[in-house]
Amino acid sequence: MFDKIHPDDILERHILELSYFQLQKAMAPENRPAYSTHCRLRIQNDKGIYVYVTHRTIYLRSFQDGSVWLALCLYSPATSSSPSPDIDGRVINSETGEIIKFERYKQFGKQILTRREVEVINHIAGGLDSSKIASLLNLSVYTVRRHRQNILNKLSVANTSEAIKTCSHMGLLK
Repeated sequence: MFDKIHPDDILERHILELSYFQLQKAMAPENRPAYSTHCRLRIQNDKGIYVYVTHRTIYLRSFQDGSVWLALCLYSPATSSSPSPDIDGRVINSETGEIIKFERYKQFGKQILTRREVEVINHIAGGLDSSKIASLLNLSVYTVRRHRQNILNKLSVANTSEAIKTCSHMGLLK
């Protein structure tokens, strides 16, 4: 499915999902199913033409630590096909109808990485290799490599370039 989503929308959707996940971890487990993400994405149809769809994610069940046990993604045709500058991502409480503004949960995205991991990704973005970062931060090169791997895992990205791009959009790079 992800290969069908417009490249300009996929990163923004990914950041919404990361922030939503962190918001969920901050909630009591019994309150989590009431919240879901909503956004409007461009997805390629069978003719290769991008059409707007509404995407919704709900974490139906999670463990005490916040990790997801069961998630549901729903896709439906969007009610509007007019162009938009972004995916109009938001979190909604389906029980109350309250729309959670991005400003209220965006800080949760900044909690994904530790302070040290943010330092490491900033040095990586600055073009330093692991041995130079290790020397600067008084760490072993193996510790820096572990931080690099943790960053990729926590951000759910495949490589350092994607990690830098994601961190840049999340405001984590200086």
